[in-house]
Amino acid sequence: MRLRTTLFIVASLSAVVAEGGVIVRRSDGVQVAIEGSAYRLELPPTREPRPFDVVVSRDADATTSCINLGNQTWFERRVESGSTPTTSGSSPFTFTMEGDPVVEEKDEPGGEIAGHPTQKHFVRVRFTVMQSFRQSNVRLSIDATIVVWSAPDLARVIPASLQTKFAGPDSALAVALAKVPGLPLRQMTSVTRTYAGGKPSTTAEEWTTTAILPKTIPESAFEVPKGFVHQFPQYVAPGR
Repeated sequence: MRLRTTLFIVASLSAVVAEGGVIVRRSDGVQVAIEGSAYRLELPPTREPRPFDVVVSRDADATTSCINLGNQTWFERRVESGSTPTTSGSSPFTFTMEGDPVVEEKDEPGGEIAGHPTQKHFVRVRFTVMQSFRQSNVRLSIDATIVVWSAPDLARVIPASLQTKFAGPDSALAVALAKVPGLPLRQMTSVTRTYAGGKPSTTAEEWTTTAILPKTIPESAFEVPKGFVHQFPQYVAPGR
């Protein structure tokens, strides 16, 4: 009887895995539900205002919807094009690229994460721009790095990305990261900005997958809830 029960549990688990439904939990509090090419990414609770709490996609991130649970609204996520800022709009600055960005790439074995073997991918881009405001010019150097541990045995539903907001460097980053196979299970990013004569300023983020759990996920999880209003992003504290 115990053997039969064990076999039943294993068979049930295999059936769930075969359907492709999994919950991916990350060290930064983010939780991602994945079923085939669809995913639902949920941000951890916060009291700080933010434009959305959930991101859903049915086509492996080709199109996405951002959902604000607090004010019951949603909007399409517009992927940053990396256009160089200009005087158009509200920005008083212009930026001029100096030369071409320098890109470095390196791959190596990444070890096992949450039971899946990974490949480690290192991508770095360095470039310099001239920032102008009225009659003043100042040189700005940017050094951006992303390290991705991806699992080739898992579908590439959510691709790795890093953007500097400059067209040329971001295009180079996109080309390099498009080569990364499988699902990212760990990621480290850093962007260092240094003005000529000033000290460098670095922003860095890191997360890793802590668990991948098989689970049957309802179709409604990948949809915008009924009654939510299609609206330009509004920053609102959750629960208000």
